[in-house]
Amino acid sequence: MLHNIAVLGPGGDCSAEAAATAEILGRILAESGFVTVCGGKGGIYKYALQAADSSGGRTLVISSGTGTPSEYMEIFTGTGEAFKHALLSNTCSGAVLIGGWIGTMAIAFEFLAQKKPVIMLAKT
Repeated sequence: MLHNIAVLGPGGDCSAEAAATAEILGRILAESGFVTVCGGKGGIYKYALQAADSSGGRTLVISSGTGTPSEYMEIFTGTGEAFKHALLSNTCSGAVLIGGWIGTMAIAFEFLAQKKPVIMLAKT
């Protein structure tokens, strides 16, 4: 059975430590056969997606708006952040947080409300 794991964190600027952690996580998820799922393509997401992709893993991006497709499998919901959060938590078996703030915690609470595991790895 294929499991999807959400990588959560800031979609904008992040520290070098957080970026390195995201790269390691993306690589480990890919090598372990998990699908790396992110809520965007910038910040933490960029590093996790690139590492998973270069390690031969599967990736999925769930974006709240509309946009142009990229090298990753991508779903554009055309809706706001709340629907994206619900879609992430319903699509994934668990989540790993690498920093972030209120938006990241809002997604984490969606997972916790469904009694799905949430792991915090590093501060931003």
